[in-house]
Amino acid sequence: MPRPHRPADGERRATRGLVHQYRIGAALVLRALREHRLDWVRVADPDVGSVDDLVVGTTGHVEGLQVKWSRDPAPFPFSRLLGSTTAPRLWEGLAHGWRQLRAQFPERVVSVRLVSNDMPSTADRIPLAAGDVDDGRPRHFAAFLREAWRPA
Repeated sequence: MPRPHRPADGERRATRGLVHQYRIGAALVLRALREHRLDWVRVADPDVGSVDDLVVGTTGHVEGLQVKWSRDPAPFPFSRLLGSTTAPRLWEGLAHGWRQLRAQFPERVVSVRLVSNDMPSTADRIPLAAGDVDDGRPRHFAAFLREAWRPA
């Protein structure tokens, strides 16, 4: 016999889905506190688009986070950033959130971060740009991150 639905069941399910988001946020806040840089924290900020999971203001800086956590981590293809007819464009959401934060905090350095426990895919294939020649090297998302997406 199925168990009857209790009012708190939905809250428990929602909270389980947010545990990792709050853990990541707590680590950022704790680091800023230890470094004496924390100014403020916003959770579920309605004014910053998709980087609303956590917004942390520190001395001279503001950072917005979008957390995508999977119960069962899976490959994260490049196309997930660009979106498709059935999935949202994560890249656009991050850019929109950055613009929103930049408008609100013009005096601070603004950054946004996508945090996920999914692994970069090795099964997808990033298309060549016009005029590029296939040199035989891997063109999957994991290779892109390894070879091209490094801090300067």
